[in-house]
Amino acid sequence: MSVMIGLPQWAVFIGGAYIGITLLLAAAVTLLCSPMLIINRPKSAYWKDWNDSQKAPWLFWHIGGFWYRVQELLGNYVLPAPQLSRIRPPCNIITKCSFCCSCNQLPHQPTAPPVSCQVIITVNELGVPEALEAGPKTGQQLAQQLQVQRGYLERVLAVAERIQLISVTHPQPGNSEHKLYGLTQLSAVLCESHPNSVKHMVGLFGDHYPVFGHLTEGVRSGQTPYKLYAKGRSHWEHMMQEPQLYTRFNKAMTDFNNLCPIESVFREYDFSSFSRMVDVGGGLGAFTAAALQHAPRLQGHLFDLPNVIKEAKQAWSSKRKALLPRMSFSGGSFFEAGTIPAASSDSDVFTMRQILHDWSDADSLKILKQVRAAIGSYSGARLVIVEACIASSLATSTHTPRMTGDVHMMVQYGDAKERSEVQFAGLLAAAGFKLQRLLPTKSLFFVLEAVPV
Repeated sequence: MSVMIGLPQWAVFIGGAYIGITLLLAAAVTLLCSPMLIINRPKSAYWKDWNDSQKAPWLFWHIGGFWYRVQELLGNYVLPAPQLSRIRPPCNIITKCSFCCSCNQLPHQPTAPPVSCQVIITVNELGVPEALEAGPKTGQQLAQQLQVQRGYLERVLAVAERIQLISVTHPQPGNSEHKLYGLTQLSAVLCESHPNSVKHMVGLFGDHYPVFGHLTEGVRSGQTPYKLYAKGRSHWEHMMQEPQLYTRFNKAMTDFNNLCPIESVFREYDFSSFSRMVDVGGGLGAFTAAALQHAPRLQGHLFDLPNVIKEAKQAWSSKRKALLPRMSFSGGSFFEAGTIPAASSDSDVFTMRQILHDWSDADSLKILKQVRAAIGSYSGARLVIVEACIASSLATSTHTPRMTGDVHMMVQYGDAKERSEVQFAGLLAAAGFKLQRLLPTKSLFFVLEAVPV
């Protein structure tokens, strides 16, 4: 070999050893060094540190340069801590606004999570994104349009810029009076007109945010944090007494489809073999509408509380007129016997999407028993549940959001929870069902199919 390349054998050996050692050390750094050392820094800082032989060891320059190229090649997807800029905006804004977020979820660690969360909520509540929808504005123009105090607004927007929520440009460098505020990919989804809007979901987080201040007291006393916040009222009782909260909740549940798309369910589960779908606790009917679009011969029935059904009918009359001939509606409580519409054939399917995690095991069992009673003797009918499923062998990268969601349920409802496959199977068996299939989707949720026994 040394003859072929014109080099002495010892030189080839040393060169090979050098390359091998460099690659091994690069792998060691990849595994052992904190990913945050690399993730949360501007790319311009990599070469500054790693190319400066006076600040970094010679060998670290090689390892750092190697890892930087790998990072660029793979688009950061291999890193344990996610780069939020790689995630589509609806997921990004919700992750940043999550109450359980940690510092390493924010690009370059610009500020403490409680501050950044509240800034997002405030920017959303004030209507800043929609004020900027027509184009960039100065601080004075924004303050006048929103009727707010300019100085406070600009201090909030300074943090919003740091977390990539608002963009700032300087048409006249050095003149801060004329700097322009504009939308980013993140803040665009806070506009109600955006096709993937999560405006109302973030608004709901704003309603829930103060409740988390009672988490410590709740853990100490065993009381539901929401009841501590609402002076003894449950979340549902509080919303029933303040209709604007219930309206926001229902709109947020519709926004939730943009965060975890309904399409992911229909890719894994086929509704075309059924003749009728009864959506139990279906809210304004977004899931029902999607099912009707995917299964042209399917008839839909939406069941929820009477005030929700009233609002749903109005929404369908204005936005889903083409599907109305295939729809029926009824109002009632799924805790009351005989209120859930009865099955009419073996080809009926009853669905519950994001319902059971709002309730304790005892209440969930009551709901499931009412569904089982509605199915009656039709053994061919099915119950399809769409929920997060924690501690499942199928759960992978979305396991952490499911766990934080479990704490969220505890804060809001006390004994409500996200459940494991085993817990779902136990509840279903106690209600007269058998868990037949558990299907993962490309979202936080699983599809659970149950058959009556």
